[in-house]
Amino acid sequence: MPLLSTIGCIALAFALLRTLQFIYSASSPGNLPRYRHHGSYAFVTGSTNGIGKALAFALAERGFNIILHGRNPTKLDATKKELQARFPQTKLETILADACTADPAELADRIAHLPVSVLINNAGVGTFDGEMLYLNAASQKQVDAMMSTNMRFPTLLTRAMIPRLAQPALVVNLSSVTSIAAPPNIVVYGSTKTFINALTAGVRREVAVQGMDITVQTLQVGSVTTAGSMATLGFLSPTPDVYARYVLDRIGGRQNLVMGYPWHWVLYGPANVLPARAMEFLLHTIIENGKKAGGRTNFNKAR
Repeated sequence: MPLLSTIGCIALAFALLRTLQFIYSASSPGNLPRYRHHGSYAFVTGSTNGIGKALAFALAERGFNIILHGRNPTKLDATKKELQARFPQTKLETILADACTADPAELADRIAHLPVSVLINNAGVGTFDGEMLYLNAASQKQVDAMMSTNMRFPTLLTRAMIPRLAQPALVVNLSSVTSIAAPPNIVVYGSTKTFINALTAGVRREVAVQGMDITVQTLQVGSVTTAGSMATLGFLSPTPDVYARYVLDRIGGRQNLVMGYPWHWVLYGPANVLPARAMEFLLHTIIENGKKAGGRTNFNKAR
């Protein structure tokens, strides 16, 4: 019995620690104004729709000049015109490139002359050409495209941008609740976001060791209502505009992981204390209910 009691106490202490870490991540304020200096630019990848577009507009509203990125020239031009009309004093640059195939170092070279102090790695794909498939049901091309877009592109872009950032600088990598427990149909997507979590934590330590004034954070995204999410979770699924405003109040602080929207604690709270299988079952249920409703639940698939 003493052994069982000890094990129980250790398990309880671990759960309490995870809960406290979660509360800290969920409630800690940000410090975005610290990174707005000398006419600095914010570079948001995948910023022609969804979360990325909303973040770009919200950053412009808070005084940043903006670098827009997208792979569709028509949408990129339309987004530029819309942003310029709303914020005529904002300086704008655009980068046309497919994150799946682009050379991130070449993109960084294009904007090397600009004082970029904020990099938001938002570009990513959450489904296989609009479908959630088992790994063995997806084609090699589909899997490779998701891995390249969600992992290769942000990794190499961050590598290229770190020496060029105007310090103090902020790097935010978008992740997802599925990085904690990826249920069937989205194991590849969830795995790419687990990679992003590890990458963020590692780079955060590396820049600190090198004495760089660069804050590196993971933004854990829950359900957000976008054009591609026909099934949502009610009040747990804010619109991109609402979500972006909350995010900008959270990023730039001291925490490693940021939860942008307060109500997403309903998903992340259990994820931090429940066994992985239980969390997988919860997410799988949400996804299946979304399918039955005629759509799909959107976990960070907005670009």
